[in-house]
Amino acid sequence: MGKPTILLLGQYSVGKTSMISYLLNGNYPGADIGPEPTTDIFAHVDYSEKTQTISGITLASDPNYQFQSLKIFGDVFLNKLRATRFNAPLLKYISIIDTPGILTGDKQVENRGYDFAQVIKFLSSKVDCIFLLFDANKLDISDEYKQVIQILEGSEDKIKIILNKADWVRPRELVHVRGALMWALGKIMRCPEVPKVFIGSFWPYWSNKNTLLRDAIKEDVAAVIKEIVDLPNSYHRRRVNDVAKRARNVRIHSYVMDEIIRRKLFFTKLLTTTDTETQPHKLRNVYKALATRRRIVLNDFPDPELFHIKAKKTKAKDWSRIDYKLDKLLNSFIENDISSIANAAINEKECEVKFRVPKKVPLPEDYNKLVKSKKLPQFLAESSQNQSSKEEKKLSEGESKEKSAKMLKDEKVRSKSEKNKSEKSDGRIEKHQKKKKNRNELNQKLKQRSVKSEKNWKISPKSNNKYEESSEMKRKDDGTSLPKGQESNDGDDMIDQKEVENAFT
Repeated sequence: MGKPTILLLGQYSVGKTSMISYLLNGNYPGADIGPEPTTDIFAHVDYSEKTQTISGITLASDPNYQFQSLKIFGDVFLNKLRATRFNAPLLKYISIIDTPGILTGDKQVENRGYDFAQVIKFLSSKVDCIFLLFDANKLDISDEYKQVIQILEGSEDKIKIILNKADWVRPRELVHVRGALMWALGKIMRCPEVPKVFIGSFWPYWSNKNTLLRDAIKEDVAAVIKEIVDLPNSYHRRRVNDVAKRARNVRIHSYVMDEIIRRKLFFTKLLTTTDTETQPHKLRNVYKALATRRRIVLNDFPDPELFHIKAKKTKAKDWSRIDYKLDKLLNSFIENDISSIANAAINEKECEVKFRVPKKVPLPEDYNKLVKSKKLPQFLAESSQNQSSKEEKKLSEGESKEKSAKMLKDEKVRSKSEKNKSEKSDGRIEKHQKKKKNRNELNQKLKQRSVKSEKNWKISPKSNNKYEESSEMKRKDDGTSLPKGQESNDGDDMIDQKEVENAFT
């Protein structure tokens, strides 16, 4: 079956190539990004170990190329087709088609040289997912874009609408832009419900204009990425559904042609019969008759105008009635084989898609200068990775600095506490030594005085006795007496009480 394919559509400078670069984590070879129309080719981006670029004419000659039928659009278109293959994780599971920006003027449309809308119609029937991108800064849907959207009728289940660059618009403005887009698409698309509109920003930078809705943008970007991740596991079932739908359309088409032949062409096979008998008002009568007889819903029949346009280009002699053997085989395929194929697709083992998108970082300060000089900043993961790695490096350096500062602070506190402890211990030691010194000095004084008193006692014992008697008489007169065992000393031998207390405290 091949890999699933994503088709990106949008006017110029809506961010198609930037989105591919964001998803692939790098710029694919030949990609050009800018505010002016840059991509003028259909670039089919696929996986390869070695980078290679293949021209459209070579691709049309390759029988294994899944879009080989594009050669029906001629060499002018094939010159605008290119396959770019390089090594990117996401491309192992899917391939992506980048398209030229849809232009606004009729002159530019005419100068293409091929029918752009018909090419898109062909690709839409082959691809598995279609992203319609709109710019939130300049919501403008040109006539060619309207035609392309209308041509996608019948593929609504594949369409995902993205309002890109949503971070460049203020929240109030974004609400108005989204409402205007829904209203415009409701008038263009012929379906009861417009597909969901995702608001996104598919490049590696954050703008500062819309910080309030940043979480909502992140959620929608994650939802789009989830749709892409689920694609390799769901495209088998979608392709089986497409085959079943196509088989039913073939059966209805054969019933319509058989009914027209039975009514008129069987008898008159003129050159103009296919034109006259397939007029829209006549076809509506045929549809009503078949709806009653074959039990077919009227909405399942082809558009009468389109049927008439294609029928008048054919010849009546090439028309034939239903081959009932082939009709029986077709009915058996629709009723039996389709269900068996669908069950086999459901039971198929799911694969795990492994890829990552770049981390978004703040917009560089010199962005406006780069825009004016037409040296736009890289919308790629490489630059964002470099910037994010720088930020991570700064953060790690900051953390290491904080850790070292904290350790230094703790070391200072520890050393201070140890110093205080040592100072306290030194103070205690010094105090103890001082006390010891005072004690020694006091003992020395006591010894000296005791020696002196003994000498005096030996020299004049009478005078000492007289002094003792006189002192005793004096104490008697005062009514005081010395405690028992305590001796009196001479005035010269008396020790200061405060000095003793200071020595022992």
